[in-house]
Amino acid sequence: SGIMDIGRYLQVYKQTIQTIKQHGHSVLGKLCEVDIDLSFTVERSKSYKYVEISEVNTPLYNGKRLQGSSLPGRAKYKVMKGDIILSRLIGNISFSIVMEDDLIVTNGMCALRPITTDNLIKILANLYHPYFRIQHQSMVTGSIMESISDSAISNILLVDNVDTDKYTKIYDSMKTLHQELSTIVVDT
Repeated sequence: SGIMDIGRYLQVYKQTIQTIKQHGHSVLGKLCEVDIDLSFTVERSKSYKYVEISEVNTPLYNGKRLQGSSLPGRAKYKVMKGDIILSRLIGNISFSIVMEDDLIVTNGMCALRPITTDNLIKILANLYHPYFRIQHQSMVTGSIMESISDSAISNILLVDNVDTDKYTKIYDSMKTLHQELSTIVVDT
């Protein structure tokens, strides 16, 4: 890949890649739409639901309603229902599946748009797998805020042999929980 980064030469990373390649595997980027446009133009008077990295509590997210004029500068991406948001930063990887359209997220996250629901389930299962975390942490670059690039994320190898039924149930439970929570009115 031409990148001289120590994380990609550590034994744990090399062993992980070797183990994955010995079994059935997929490349993350092949399961998602490519070159999705996440940009949007902020309308100062419009209300947006905005999610910071700290508001993603794997596998769920919170978020807050903000006027366009109050959105922080890092509010860069508009994601859609069915997208997977994933933190770019080194450390604890947080992720969630977006359950509503037009959600605004920080540029500290990337968005994956699986081509099919089967792909979404496979990706979800792999996000919980230690092999995913090892690859993510080994591919971060930078000095002050180490993060992983879109191209590095798209090259992460996924294990094909996952418990599809288990992760389909988790996904269905997430959808049900989101629907139920959206009907609750909170007094402020």
